[in-house]
Amino acid sequence: MSEEQQEDQPTLAETSEFAASGLSTEVGSLLDALAAERDDMASERETFIPVPGYGRESGVTMLVKYRLLGGEELSAIGRKVQREFRKNQQYERVLYASIDTMIAACAGFYAQRGTNGDKMELPFYNFDTELAKALKFDDQIDPHQPARSVVMSLFGGNMIAIQQHTLILGRWMGDTTIDATTEFLDQGGNL
Repeated sequence: MSEEQQEDQPTLAETSEFAASGLSTEVGSLLDALAAERDDMASERETFIPVPGYGRESGVTMLVKYRLLGGEELSAIGRKVQREFRKNQQYERVLYASIDTMIAACAGFYAQRGTNGDKMELPFYNFDTELAKALKFDDQIDPHQPARSVVMSLFGGNMIAIQQHTLILGRWMGDTTIDATTEFLDQGGNL
């Protein structure tokens, strides 16, 4: 901090004088409001994000339930992808880091009729071959990378849709108080 910036900062005496003035009640209520918001952020650990393309004709939207990942989990994903792909393979690094984040954060799958229907839990908890069998694309699964190929097939091979999906997931992880489906998406489940 420069000397000029330090001079602009209130002294301890000025801060104490401000706190002792009649405004301390207002400051206290502001701090209480901030503390309540912090508690909200700390308590939100899961969200639902629709998979694009599902529900247009059937009216049944597919949702993935995600959990908040910790820093160590995200670091491990980054290290794994860096080991797998060379520096000049930036597209692959970004794509597979996105896919691996989805896989690690997945906490289940749900279906929802219409935009206001109840979410019905499906009997799948991971991007795995059971999900692929149920949705009849198990013949597209790479046995060397089953979870990654399930993600790709679930999204119909549309890599941009996968990246948009993980963009929403990442934005939610940055502020877990936001409802990802209403804040970032229109009624049709699009960005």
